[in-house]
Amino acid sequence: MALLTPGRSFRDLTFESSFPDPEHYRHYSCLFHGVGQCDEYPEIYFPEIWDEWGFDGQLDVGMVLTVESYVGPRSAAGSSEWAEGVKLENQVLVTADGPELLTHFALDLQL
Repeated sequence: MALLTPGRSFRDLTFESSFPDPEHYRHYSCLFHGVGQCDEYPEIYFPEIWDEWGFDGQLDVGMVLTVESYVGPRSAAGSSEWAEGVKLENQVLVTADGPELLTHFALDLQL
């Protein structure tokens, strides 16, 4: 989320983001995307598909992006790419002062 600052390139988001090792974990189809009915512009893909699907641009003040994550182990039962796992997302407004979290749901487990 800290990477969502004005002027940052889509390419930088692709290659500077952190995510679990894709050799061991399944992931969602993109790292970030715009807000709408589906994965809206700009859709920021993972590094391994940058050459095929990536496109460059830059973040501007006022853009809202979803920080997307789905993480599931590759060793999960069944052959489906969407086997058991956890999918979370946060909506973030890009401001001149840095990213502003728009979703206020706790993502930590409370016992």
